[in-house]
Amino acid sequence: MVSEAIGRYRSATERDVDDIAALVEVCYRSEESARTWTSEYHLVTGERSSPAEVARSVTGPGSLMLVGEVAGEIASCCRLVAITRERVQLGLLCVHPALQSRGLGSELLEAAARTAREHFGARTLSLQVLSPRIELRAWYERIGFHETGERVALSEEIEPALALVRDLEFVVYERDLENPRPPT
Repeated sequence: MVSEAIGRYRSATERDVDDIAALVEVCYRSEESARTWTSEYHLVTGERSSPAEVARSVTGPGSLMLVGEVAGEIASCCRLVAITRERVQLGLLCVHPALQSRGLGSELLEAAARTAREHFGARTLSLQVLSPRIELRAWYERIGFHETGERVALSEEIEPALALVRDLEFVVYERDLENPRPPT
């Protein structure tokens, strides 16, 4: 893949589903991602997201997927799901491992925040991060998210038997979209 800034994002379509599902697997659960700071490879095994799940996010009511392309290939994505009229949940945020640490994740996140405000009318963007992912949690805090104090058991989101470490849980974060704290 050619490294270049993406700069613009689009809503995914049904023809993007397989490429998005493949990207998510590479980013979260592949050996290729094992040494990146966003990988879950050492924490959870199994499929991260199926093409059927991605298709529901692309075509389902109250949700959409954003994608960014580099050299004509999908290089980043994220899912936005309306939880309430004012709250949108961000998920599956990923950038291909070969393109990480170039600012593309921050760029995608800002595009997601704009889309949450403009498309859904959201005032709050929320997300969940596996508790042991300290570097990723710190990154979200640097860009304006804060912990809500809420925790979600792994069993509420995925099959607990896929966990490679004990006592995994998700930490819930939020970001105010009306008065965002500037990134530091």
